[in-house]
Amino acid sequence: MAAGSARRARFRLRFKSMMISIAMSRNVTPYDPQVAQMLDSMTGGLAERGLPPGLATDSALRMLDATVNRQATMLAYNDVFWLLGMLFVLTIPLVLLLRGRAPRPAPVRHQPAPHKG
Repeated sequence: MAAGSARRARFRLRFKSMMISIAMSRNVTPYDPQVAQMLDSMTGGLAERGLPPGLATDSALRMLDATVNRQATMLAYNDVFWLLGMLFVLTIPLVLLLRGRAPRPAPVRHQPAPHKG
């Protein structure tokens, strides 16, 4: 049962991370002035370190993609953590209800004494 829950949580984490990454990527376009400025500064910094201009641009785009994916993964972990926390909180009353009932003692059967003959 625990292995199944872990698999479901891992699947949910991957799925949620992918969906958040897609949603975030829609908002990160080279036409946005802030994104263009960040890409220019990253490309410039990489070019100063000796990378050729084409490779510096590709590296800056990969770094931006890695940043978006890292943020999406963090948000997915937050969502899964919140979900598991709510499941824990919702199971507390159930555990208290189950714990509150004391088991009834089994009825004692009187067996006749063995017959000596």
